[in-house]
Amino acid sequence: MIKWGIIGSGTIADKFAETLTEIENAELIAISSSKIKKLDHFGKKYKIKDIYRFNNFQKILECDDIDAVYIATVNTSHYKIMQKAIEFEKNILCEKPVTINSYEFEKIVLKLKEKKLFFSEAMSYRFHPQTKVIIEIIRAGEIGNIISADIEFGFAISKLLQFISPNNRLFDELGGGTILDTGCYCTSFALLLANLIDPPSDSIKFNFSDVSATINRRNVEDFAKAKVIFKNNFVANLQTSFKKKMQNNVIIYGTIGKIIIPNPWFPEKNSFIEVQNKFKKYIKEIKSYCSPRAFTIETISNLIKNNQREALFPLMSWKDSLDNMKMIDEWKKLANEYK
Repeated sequence: MIKWGIIGSGTIADKFAETLTEIENAELIAISSSKIKKLDHFGKKYKIKDIYRFNNFQKILECDDIDAVYIATVNTSHYKIMQKAIEFEKNILCEKPVTINSYEFEKIVLKLKEKKLFFSEAMSYRFHPQTKVIIEIIRAGEIGNIISADIEFGFAISKLLQFISPNNRLFDELGGGTILDTGCYCTSFALLLANLIDPPSDSIKFNFSDVSATINRRNVEDFAKAKVIFKNNFVANLQTSFKKKMQNNVIIYGTIGKIIIPNPWFPEKNSFIEVQNKFKKYIKEIKSYCSPRAFTIETISNLIKNNQREALFPLMSWKDSLDNMKMIDEWKKLANEYK
């Protein structure tokens, strides 16, 4: 049984804690938050003992009873917390994006290599059986060779929020913006497909083109799109937004067909995808016994128990997280140049 501590007390931390109640190989024993009222509420809701309620993240890291920590704080804090977690030899699951740039995560990877610790990024769709089924269909050649993919994730945020909540994480000039928040899903899926065509090598090669973006009054991008061409000529068309709700789907095009994924990011226990080629068209149903978040926690708890250090393809390996941050860096740079 892996004993977890959560750093952060926001909505995503609450969802993680709730999901832990479904998992047999993991349990929540500790919480850390600088917001005392939230800390007290969280502790009572999940019946966490007083001795395991900490008002700063270093104290939870100093607790020897905890096997692993889930970092669910604002993006700009991830780097500092991960550094300390490695120092105190805690296994780590960090909410996406792992850091605010690839330079920070490169330094984290160097520190991880010095220790026998587990680390993964919480890109939960990668852990769900739906992603495995998609990979199997592609490998079986049902749509031929992959040519391109349309990948999008966006939702509408009220413009009023920029005024009534100016410090909201979404508008943080360093760690906010739609590319870091939802665009990171798009880049990670493009990376998944690129690595499926060509096995991962030491360095990822890609070129961005046709980049466009809009920058809001908080000086972060609230819409961005781009075309990414990988070394194998696979093309990913990416779109992400805070301005409007998008289709939030993925369409993968092959030489003889396509796969339509209506719910790539948060598939339910009963999900489906549509497969079309020259010979047939069908709906593939995927039944699973738990949510993507539950699969993530269960899988990672097993990996920690078995003394593994990272989750490998198609899960988020250290290299996947680093390559994803490199893609995000380039997209953000070009989006800001576009303005």
